[in-house]
Amino acid sequence: MTGEDTQPGPALVLGVGNRDRGDDAVGPIVAELMARRWPDGLEAVVVEGDLSTLALRWRPEHRVAVVDAMVSGAAPGTTVAIGWPPAGAAGRSGPVGVGSSPASTHSIGLAAALELARLLGRLPAAVTVVGVEGTAFELLAPLSPAVAAAVEPVVALVASLLDLPQPQPGAAVAAAGGSPAGPGLA
Repeated sequence: MTGEDTQPGPALVLGVGNRDRGDDAVGPIVAELMARRWPDGLEAVVVEGDLSTLALRWRPEHRVAVVDAMVSGAAPGTTVAIGWPPAGAAGRSGPVGVGSSPASTHSIGLAAALELARLLGRLPAAVTVVGVEGTAFELLAPLSPAVAAAVEPVVALVASLLDLPQPQPGAAVAAAGGSPAGPGLA
């Protein structure tokens, strides 16, 4: 950016996960909530399955937040936000992070998807990965209480990271089921 170009790029939230696997649904739930609360000025996409498609979903001018469940041994509901590339990766030759991440339930891991975007010239200038520690990933399990309690703080964190304005009154109208947070939280 130059001193004359101070307009931020478009905001994009990618909610990664599987709605049918308990805490893995946190990414899609956050993305769907944010799409309802910020219908203008925010693109929110749910990504279930193959993360290699991420490189086609964003552009270099996007400001991106990727929200996904994680398992690190922290307390359930713990949230971390990590800028990409991670500290210490700048100036490295070769792939950033590829092969250094633990096994993933996705076809390729997030680090490999980010590296693919870099190779294709589609890596956004600003990417933040927001991980929410999960504990229940069984098929058809609901969100654990700790992860359900983390959803609203994660929405607020992502909105802050992307410099989104306060949501419009009434933008968070309840979805089917009557929960203001939407499906999966009732």
